[in-house]
Order: sequence, then structure tokens, then C-alpha cells
Amino acid sequence: MEEERDIEVEVGGALAGERVDRAVALVAEVSRAVATALCEAGDVTVCGLTCPKSQRLLAGELLRVRIRGRERPVLAEELPTILYGDDDLLVVEKPANLVVHAAMPRDPRPTLIGSVLRLYPEIAAVGEDPLRPGVVHRLDRGTSGVMLVARSQRGFEALKSQLSQHLIERRYLALVQGVPAGGSGVVDAPLGRDLRNPRRVAVVWGGKRAVTRFQLVGGSAEYSLLDVRLETGRTHQIRVHMASVGLPLAGDDLYGVRVAGLERPFLHSQSIAFIHPFSKQRISVTSPLPGDLVEELELLGIGYTAAE
Repeated sequence: MEEERDIEVEVGGALAGERVDRAVALVAEVSRAVATALCEAGDVTVCGLTCPKSQRLLAGELLRVRIRGRERPVLAEELPTILYGDDDLLVVEKPANLVVHAAMPRDPRPTLIGSVLRLYPEIAAVGEDPLRPGVVHRLDRGTSGVMLVARSQRGFEALKSQLSQHLIERRYLALVQGVPAGGSGVVDAPLGRDLRNPRRVAVVWGGKRAVTRFQLVGGSAEYSLLDVRLETGRTHQIRVHMASVGLPLAGDDLYGVRVAGLERPFLHSQSIAFIHPFSKQRISVTSPLPGDLVEELELLGIGYTAAE
């Protein structure tokens, strides 16, 4: 039987004002779904008392999370939404707040790839890393939308080659604070790990080349809704690039700004297009903006028309 352990944290400046479920996700390094399940199971207390997941933490309070090993309440992986599929590749719709793959062996969190394997178990043998079977590219945990998954080894190798040659078009919708001059722009700035904080990525001299193009498609006096196109696909690229030009992503606690009612970064992978490596047909798949982001736009009084 796996050991039982407790995590105790005195709420400081970084956690003060956070919802309990988000704080649990951060300190226990679990998904928001798992954090919610822990709260509902009574395994989270604040100053010795159980509390609702939406309660806001105050500085100086004691947050305690009980981890029960195998009894830890992990939500079952749901079957994925497949937007396109054949014998070599899939285009999958990723929900927000779901990690793409396990971070380590026996990672208990639900994952997108775990749900895909329930439909296509043969993908377990595809790719270069047994923890990332079939993963051609990733989306951040808080990002929703379309994502490519290889179903065969030849599909994996062909798609990775197309990515390296920048032949796969990926477009995102992003809400940022501020208004871009001229309504559009290009950020061409190298990215690498932030030496002061290994959780963060930064624009660094000698980093990997990264290029992001963006176009204004809606907004208000304070916020802009951008159609963003990636030429490269570096970790946290859109989030870091937008912050670097004074347009921080709404809802992004790591690089951007908090926005009332928004519990994740406003970033949605809205479409992906490519030439199929074997049939040579053009494949273009889109994903509508999910409900939570639509509601946020309505709350802010922002309308938009998707770019062609």
C-alpha cells in the first residue's frame, strides 16, 4: 500500500487571495480536477476546517492537503473528442486544465494521452518516449483546442518532420491586456529557460529561435482578442512573447494578468492545417471557442469575428 502524506503550507503573498482549489493544484502539483476531488473528499482544510473549493485564502492561514496514495481521488479519464482520424494520425480536441501526458512513471493525474489510449491502445508503442506516446506537439495544461497525435510510427516521424520545417499551420485565439499598435505584429525573439525561475521561460540571448505573428480580431479599450499564428512551437511561446511586447495574456498567472471571472489563461488552439504526409490531401480542422472563454468575452463586452 502506498504511503499517506500531508502537505502543509502557510499562506503567503503568492497564495493569498487564491481560490482553495487552485492553491491545492499549485502546492500538490495536481490538476484542478484532482484538486476539486480532494476538496470534495474532505482532504483539504484551512486552519483545521474543511472548506468549499471556491473559498479565498487569507495570508497567514494554514492550508493542509491530505494525499492518500492509491485512495487519492482521481477523476476517471473521459473518452477524447476526435475531430479527424485515420490509420496514421488523429486531431484531438483537448479540454482546458488537462495535462497532455504524464510527467513521470505512475503519475496519477488524468491525461489527454491516457484518454486517447483507451480508444487506440496501439499508440502506446508510437513515438520516442514511453511517457509521451504519440505526442507530436503539446498544449499547456490551461490551453484548450486542437492538437495532433500520431497513431503510427511512420505518422509520428512524418509529422515531426513537418513541424521542424514549419509546414503545419497552427492558429490560436488569445485575449491580452492592451492594444497592439497597428492592429498586428510579429515577435521574433529567442526563448530559453529563465535562470532565476526554472518554471518560467524567458526571452534570452542564445535561446532557440521563436516567431509569433498576431492580428487583432476584436477587443475593447483595455483588452484585445488576437488571432495568433505560430511559426515555431517553443514551450510557453505565445504567453512569453505576448508579455515581452507589453501584451500580457489574460488569466495567465505565470506571465500575464489576472482577470475577474477567468480561471485559466485565455488561450485556445482554434485550428490546425497541414498536408497529409501520405494522402497528400490538405487537412484543416477547427475548434470553436469553449463556453468559459465565450462567457468571459461576454462579461467584458467583447465581440469578435474569427479571422479567415
